[in-house]
Amino acid sequence: MENAGVSAEETTKKRPLFSIKKKRIPSLTPGWKGAVAALSLVTLSLYFVQAYYYLGSRGASDYWIGSILFLLATVAITGILTGLLHWGKKIPSRYVWTMLTSLLLLLLSLLGPIPLTLLIVVCILISFSVLGALLYRFISGVYREAGIWKKVRATTSAAIAVLFVCGMGYWIVSEGQKEFAAPYPLQMVKPAEAYTALLTNPAEPGTFSVKSLTYGSHTTYRDDLSTKKTLTTKSVDGSAFVGDWTKKRTSTFGFGAGAMPLNGTVWYPEDDGTFPLVLIVHGNHLATKYSDPGYAYLGELLASRGNIVVSIDENFLNSSPFNEWFVFKPLQGENRARGWLLLEHLKVWEEWNAARDNPFYGKVDMERIALIGHSRGAEAVTTAAAYNKMTSYPENANIKFNYNFNIRSIVSIAGTDGQYKPGGQPVSLKDVNYLALHGTHDMDVTSFVGTSQYYRTEFTDRSEFFKSYVYIYGANHGQFNTEWGKHDGVGLGNQLFNTASLLPQDQQIQAAKVLISSFLEATLQENTSYQMVFQDLGYAREWLPETMYISNYWDADTLTISNYGEDSDPGTTTLPGEA
Repeated sequence: MENAGVSAEETTKKRPLFSIKKKRIPSLTPGWKGAVAALSLVTLSLYFVQAYYYLGSRGASDYWIGSILFLLATVAITGILTGLLHWGKKIPSRYVWTMLTSLLLLLLSLLGPIPLTLLIVVCILISFSVLGALLYRFISGVYREAGIWKKVRATTSAAIAVLFVCGMGYWIVSEGQKEFAAPYPLQMVKPAEAYTALLTNPAEPGTFSVKSLTYGSHTTYRDDLSTKKTLTTKSVDGSAFVGDWTKKRTSTFGFGAGAMPLNGTVWYPEDDGTFPLVLIVHGNHLATKYSDPGYAYLGELLASRGNIVVSIDENFLNSSPFNEWFVFKPLQGENRARGWLLLEHLKVWEEWNAARDNPFYGKVDMERIALIGHSRGAEAVTTAAAYNKMTSYPENANIKFNYNFNIRSIVSIAGTDGQYKPGGQPVSLKDVNYLALHGTHDMDVTSFVGTSQYYRTEFTDRSEFFKSYVYIYGANHGQFNTEWGKHDGVGLGNQLFNTASLLPQDQQIQAAKVLISSFLEATLQENTSYQMVFQDLGYAREWLPETMYISNYWDADTLTISNYGEDSDPGTTTLPGEA
């Protein structure tokens, strides 16, 4: 017998109660060996034939050296990947589950520039995994009986992980290190002696005393407007312009798409007289964080200079993650509704101007109207201008339009373009003054797409209209609105940007005041001297912040000498018969 001479007690001691059988990695069976051989033979044959086409003309030496080096590099890279996959088999499923969940949540939390977001997320996953593993092993006593070198390695690794996490945390929390600087500011490029002081600063308050009031349609929404409301409007049916208005959205705002409110804050001259009407509309932001108060600086300034100014509330059309089931049921077609609502506001003002019992009776010059839009609001004002001339809704001809207001001026601030195309066609404007402003450091609308609308705005011969755009170095998307500020996104993703390099908000607002006020002085107040500001920004050098600007100007009398579009030869011009 095998256990002869061995007691039962000794046998029990030799056999453990529980045993763990190590998983043996199987070797290649003949079938798998054949698969490796056949695949290798075919792949190498095709590879060396293709390599000959690339390198054969260089001679045998270069052919073999180049082919083998590339082959070795490929084998090394795929070997590393194979090793990682093999190592990944040993990772517990619980950690893999946690890591994948963390990956998705971190990508959502740190949403910013995609390459940078991915890099930061990977760094967080690796560093905190290493740090957590080491700390747990220290706390649980794994290293208590370990050798000195193992303890040193563990301590050093933990210290490196802590330093890396602290450094990364500081980088994320900080606003950046590079302070704003403009290498070639306008004041350097345009010397003072080249310009005479012909105009007064349009960013300074005018001679009119300013009063303010609000109006609205609903008492269940916007208590900040309802408590001060002195004028009441009827709600309008916008269900034809939006889709997927959820019950959650109705619950949040107290109305559905069929009863959209007409809400606004008004700044107006207290003095007698008739005044141009200016509507300002915000862009997309969180629906429950109201954006329209952020243009009070424009409302007060422009009203003091003889305009009736309204900041329109369209926040109920903005993004609302809770009401939209996060990203699964967003509001559809809201760009159309934004533009259409502006025209519905103009209808109200037309009625008030004609109503004897209204405080604005006879005070509104409906022949001088301007629309100002920021971000998606900038596209909304061009949509409104397009709808204004149409006889019916381009997406449903059964809905008739009869607006025909005298919209003389359009201002785009960091505007979007092409998110909505009426009837599938980009918006083209004719015989309307147009101004587009944009910042070089815009982290939302990252390119100056307002110039596209600039080039789609035309004038008839001998008309009085003009268009211009101004690109402002250091300006971002949000600082044109005092409620949005220097962060152009939502949440932690904003920390991935170097906001220290931005033009300070007071200076960005100053630039907006100077340019928008000058534009409306020239186009609504008929103070055409301010038109020279857009012909040459040097005339505004004393008022504009000290930064760089790129601008363009065009009117009905502008003659194109060369637009570099007629051919590829820069030595020829666009004019017929000219060289």
